[in-house]
Amino acid sequence: MRPGPAPLTDTERVAIEARLVFDVTAAKPELSRLEPEIVPVYLADAGDHDALLNSFLDTHGEFEKWRTWSDDTTHAIHESQTLRIERIHETRAHETAWTIAAYEIAVSDRMWHLTATGHPRPSAA
Repeated sequence: MRPGPAPLTDTERVAIEARLVFDVTAAKPELSRLEPEIVPVYLADAGDHDALLNSFLDTHGEFEKWRTWSDDTTHAIHESQTLRIERIHETRAHETAWTIAAYEIAVSDRMWHLTATGHPRPSAA
């Protein structure tokens, strides 16, 4: 028996490595159990999503930016084609504006995906 948390499983390690690709900071945390960051609700705002995507692309050269023919959507695709980000520019408050997905291989079904809206929940006034 050893003190402390259990060692990471192979699945946990792969999941952490996949998430680190989307980290927009320059410093990469060690592969250990990451603690969630608690942010006060008053600091949550819609922000500039296009600037966030451009900053991510500037930091991660292994992703390439693609625009759709209608310019409504931007895709960022990893060079392995197994990690993809979709940004829909004009959405209503509770519609999906971001989809981040991972695939086992470039032409497989999605292994997992995350969606997010482009606006925070309206506060009660």
